[in-house]
Amino acid sequence: MAEGRLTVAANRDFTVTRPAIPVHAIDRPGVSERLTESIKRFPVTVLLAPAGFGKTAALSAWASQSRRSVTWLSLTTADGHAEHLRRRLRAVTDAVLHQLPDASESAESRNDAEVTEAPVLIIDDIQLADSTGSRKALGALLERPDPGVRIVLAGRFEPKLGLSRLRVNGDLGQISAEELPFTVGEVRRAALALGRTLDASAASQL
Repeated sequence: MAEGRLTVAANRDFTVTRPAIPVHAIDRPGVSERLTESIKRFPVTVLLAPAGFGKTAALSAWASQSRRSVTWLSLTTADGHAEHLRRRLRAVTDAVLHQLPDASESAESRNDAEVTEAPVLIIDDIQLADSTGSRKALGALLERPDPGVRIVLAGRFEPKLGLSRLRVNGDLGQISAEELPFTVGEVRRAALALGRTLDASAASQL
């Protein structure tokens, strides 16, 4: 696939960048395929797993290979303040909406990828929306997702965002910790990337 396009948006108190892929990271095609399929099928995808499962690395690797335009927002502890998070969400959604094709253009005048591949907004570390106000701010974005945009939420746990409506309506894709463990082959490749050699038995124990 062509290298993914990353949108970087900024204002006085807002900057968004995609985290660099660690030098020791390995390709995980199974995880990338699950992400691709979920993002294709559902307006919102949630990726939840404890620390150390490689959520951010997997998403960053997927974004680097995707044909879609990807805008990335990593939450911080400051986003526990509702107004701070609202400002950041407004800026990042503006950046994403500017990527949507002009409704006045005909389909014939646009590239096929622009017609079929909706832009993606990834919001990482959603557990840091840890106040009532910040949860409402993030939940409001999910209440009425733009049909031309795909949203991916990633974090250690879901901070009570009220996703039940999306789930009931069949608009929510979910990737859990059970789908993220490394295969034996991936463990061995990861060890090699760190300068170690493991046999299959040792890798399966890990």
